[in-house]
Amino acid sequence: PGNQQLQKSLDEVVPLAKQQAKQSQGFLQQLVGDAFNGDVEQRARSMPGCASFVNESDFIPKLKEIQKDPSKLQAYIKDQRIMQFMAASFQDKHKGEFNDTVPEDDLQPPHDTKSNDAPKPKT
Repeated sequence: PGNQQLQKSLDEVVPLAKQQAKQSQGFLQQLVGDAFNGDVEQRARSMPGCASFVNESDFIPKLKEIQKDPSKLQAYIKDQRIMQFMAASFQDKHKGEFNDTVPEDDLQPPHDTKSNDAPKPKT
């Protein structure tokens, strides 16, 4: 392909890539917003996996800091308590939206019809 063809392809792909990146960023902002809206201290107390963190002196201030400025999440992303709070918030908000059960038939291995037809080894 010539340079003009490559440039034309780039001109088509770059705007699509930028649009997709914006959509992904919007989803992340919504996810963070959902996790950190309202009374984060009360929500943390009500979450079995996070209730013990409330007694740690730095936990609630971190949540409130992220609540005020979501970009602060990057500073605390390695804090497993923050990640657990976000996961628990997401699960709580979306409870019942996902089907966690797998039908019994889906757990069975596929039937191999050829194994019964295979020749038996000679002895």
